[in-house]
Amino acid sequence: MPGNILCLLALYGCIPLVLFLFSKYKPDQAVILAFFGALMFLPMAALQVPLIIYNKMTATAIGVLIAIKVYYPERLEGASIHPIDIPMILWITSGFVASVTNGIGVKDGLQESFNTFTTWGIPYMAGRLYFSDAESIKLLCRSIFTAGLIYIPFIFFELVMSPQAHRIVYGYMQHSFAQVMRGDGYRPMVFMAHGIMLGTWMCMAALVGLWCTYTKVFPKKMWNSPTILLAFVLLGTAVSCKSSGAVGLCIMGLLALVVTAKVKFAILVWAMLMIPPVYIGTRATGYWDGQNLCDLITEKFSADRAASLQFRFDNENILVEKALERPLFGWGGWGRSRVYDEETGEDLSTTDGFWIITLGRRGYFGLFSITLVMILPAFLFLVKCPAKLWGKPQFAPTAVLCIIPLLFMIDSMLNAMVNQAYVIFAAGTSGMLAKYGITRLENQAPQHPEKEDYDPALPNKASLPESVLGVLSSGRGIRPLMDMGLSDGVRAHATRHGLVAMKDHDPETGLTRAYKETKTPLKIHKVKDITPSGETSEPPYKGPRNLEGTALFGAEGIPRDLGEKA
Repeated sequence: MPGNILCLLALYGCIPLVLFLFSKYKPDQAVILAFFGALMFLPMAALQVPLIIYNKMTATAIGVLIAIKVYYPERLEGASIHPIDIPMILWITSGFVASVTNGIGVKDGLQESFNTFTTWGIPYMAGRLYFSDAESIKLLCRSIFTAGLIYIPFIFFELVMSPQAHRIVYGYMQHSFAQVMRGDGYRPMVFMAHGIMLGTWMCMAALVGLWCTYTKVFPKKMWNSPTILLAFVLLGTAVSCKSSGAVGLCIMGLLALVVTAKVKFAILVWAMLMIPPVYIGTRATGYWDGQNLCDLITEKFSADRAASLQFRFDNENILVEKALERPLFGWGGWGRSRVYDEETGEDLSTTDGFWIITLGRRGYFGLFSITLVMILPAFLFLVKCPAKLWGKPQFAPTAVLCIIPLLFMIDSMLNAMVNQAYVIFAAGTSGMLAKYGITRLENQAPQHPEKEDYDPALPNKASLPESVLGVLSSGRGIRPLMDMGLSDGVRAHATRHGLVAMKDHDPETGLTRAYKETKTPLKIHKVKDITPSGETSEPPYKGPRNLEGTALFGAEGIPRDLGEKA
């Protein structure tokens, strides 16, 4: 393994560090710190461990799984499989099936499945366990925005000094220096695998920042600075990473979200949703060779760009031809899906896109399953959430986190830069939408970001209505007190005895008035005078106590009769 002693210590110490994070922070915060921290700061190296791939991302995932089992076993044991999880299960098993059907053996198949589980399955599981509600989704948005801002000084350093951070800290450069030259400057990498991966990460962070600022999910000021200024600085830094494809994805995603919010029709998102299936379907079947697109780019834009694209298409064409010899489950691992010279044995193929690598190794079975995992969030949000709601603060964070996995799949048509954060986004949003629809979003009452006491570092708490009775509807029976800030979506219930929703207090009569809109006969309660000690002689009604406390459902939180019988 290349690198210095610090590189070795970072990889060996990854799992203990994850366990430490879980011992000090809440599990959702620990998951974010573990995966985001490993992605952004651990070395691009792998240890020689028998049977498994041991790098910074798989080590982090293994640490997260161990930590959940140690610190929160009831959460893990109480989890259930939902039909939405079937595509991920198929993706994990596709490596095993490919190995067995190619005669490579059961042992190799188990190894392939385990490596897929650590790279994809554990982040997916963490997303399903901890990021399937409105507050945790907003936490993800704040986290990726903050992570992008943290990376700005490192990027500016490498723009001036060339990509040297990884070499300075860990003793070697993680990629060829020939690929960091762009124009008259450098394309930074910091601690990521490639400049494209860094550019995409920063552009997704900028997308979240711009969208959440536009929809007022973020407050006007964060860290004593205007949030809109921070978002634009982040966007400028993302552009300076010199990854034109990533910038295009950011613009595409932002345009689709803004247009959807403005025109109340998600036509652009539907169009984006069709790009991966159409491209993969036409290319994976050999129906389209891409020649007409290259000719168009040569004529309208740049011959150099067209030549680069033509090189990709030429390699994909020969790889598709090889893959179609075993289309269902692919060729398995060990380079069996690549194209070699029959006489010299030289490798004639270059693989760039994630989709063509997957098609060759795991066939249609693997390719369609992982594509479905990443595009399902956007599809479910399109189906379950009306376009007119996308720009509202309650729904905007989920909208952007559903778009990012879709943008990742679009990027995967040309690149193979796997980022586990996008898997967490896909798992959390798709799991919530499939199980609960948008009820966990529409039932929240988010604290308004313009209030002076708003703290973006703290979770938003659902604000109480002006009257406790305002949470009750006009019908009889059991009615939920809809506080979606409660843990795990638990709701308190109270029995209503003919009372209608009360709103405000009339200072002239001392009476509490009902909403003007209601047709229900009113029951008016005179508000008792407050004694010098600050207590009323008799409360106007009885109801649940400790509504503003954190222990809402302790012994003191048992709902009582909310009104006096007539």
